[in-house]
Amino acid sequence: MLAIVYIFVVISLLLLLITYFFSKSLCFALILPLRACVNQMIGIKLLNVSGVELNPGDILGLVTIVLCILFIITNYQSIFSTSMARRISVAIFLLLVWYLLTAGLSDATFFNLKKWAKMASWLLLVPVAVVVFDSLEEISTLRRWAIISLVITLSSVLIANIFGVGPVAYANKGGLEQGFHLGYYASESALSLALAMAIPLLFLPYLKDHKTKAKLSKFAFLLLLINFVCILSIFVRASILAVLLGMIVYIFLSRKNKSTGLSYLAATGIVVSIIAVIAVFSLTHQAQIKLRFTDVKSYQERKGEIESLGSGRVWLLEKYFEQWRSRGTVYQILGVDTGTGGGQKIDYRLSSGTHNDIMTMLFRGGIVGLILFVWLIWQIFRVLLTRLRGNPDDVSHHLAVVGFSALAIYGIFIIHGGIYQILPMSYFAMLIGTVAAYRLPTAQISVSSESI
Repeated sequence: MLAIVYIFVVISLLLLLITYFFSKSLCFALILPLRACVNQMIGIKLLNVSGVELNPGDILGLVTIVLCILFIITNYQSIFSTSMARRISVAIFLLLVWYLLTAGLSDATFFNLKKWAKMASWLLLVPVAVVVFDSLEEISTLRRWAIISLVITLSSVLIANIFGVGPVAYANKGGLEQGFHLGYYASESALSLALAMAIPLLFLPYLKDHKTKAKLSKFAFLLLLINFVCILSIFVRASILAVLLGMIVYIFLSRKNKSTGLSYLAATGIVVSIIAVIAVFSLTHQAQIKLRFTDVKSYQERKGEIESLGSGRVWLLEKYFEQWRSRGTVYQILGVDTGTGGGQKIDYRLSSGTHNDIMTMLFRGGIVGLILFVWLIWQIFRVLLTRLRGNPDDVSHHLAVVGFSALAIYGIFIIHGGIYQILPMSYFAMLIGTVAAYRLPTAQISVSSESI
């Protein structure tokens, strides 16, 4: 088993390195799904560096850092080529660097390779933002890029289950609570969810009926609603159901327009596969979300306090806020622990965690980091709002709807709470809708009937 994992990781790394020099867009489209896949192999330790055990996801994260730095150095002028790209890239870069530094300094583990590997997905956002800008120059590039990413993402889920480490495997071993962790699999799938919402809209140039276009844009909001329901029920990974619905809509439109090319057959195959997986593995389980503490005695002592608030999450937020206030002023402003604040670490948590919501941002980057984050959200919201106020029949209007849907999904997560990967993945979901809404109106969109 370990040998198989070694082979898989080596092949993944070689694939990334080769693809980087062949197509940077494809390379960064591959990184997130591959890392999501290997990160499910949490229990498998491959290396031990200076007493720190590294799993496949950590190794891929370190490689990601190298590729990102290489990309930024070699594409410095492209990053700052336009006003919008400059604003978003600078904001993301400052935010990521700040969080990387403060996360390490706060815990006195600045040279902890494992921590830096896990934070690699943050740094990944800078080149991804630029890559998406470049990829959306032509609709053909966008379609090709999106479909490849979608296939890789779904393949990653299947591969993980074959190895016995995916959500289905965990569900069979210990129930759905282990297999479909509320935050983990929702955040892990944000990329495929964003692509799923964009799937029907990728074919807008091929549809001449404006009413159909309007219905298609509204469908993005339906996918958002479905995603939210799935997160609450945790029956299936939200993104997989979103992909399923997106593909079904495209199949319906293809039949209506009498277009049955290769893309139609591929969409049909994906729909059948997803339905089969859901029918066989997912619908036979029920979700369970429980308060889970590292110290059982702590839970019993605080049980009355939790029940009086009516929500374990509200109680946990209050405890985190108390901890933040107990630290020194430097920590509160900059997110850097000087060791003189006297604050104690919390020894309890929710199973779904409160890891990357607004309160945790205060811990990661202090008030400064939180301000940078809010400014970035405002920049994205401002561009989306401008596009949404445009011509309802324009392509940018429909894509702005997708952007707002992705932004709303992210809003659910920062309020509801998720786990470690939630910010990078949902940031990426926002970038897809944002950049598409910003860039496509000026692109040369082909109205060819050529199939994908």
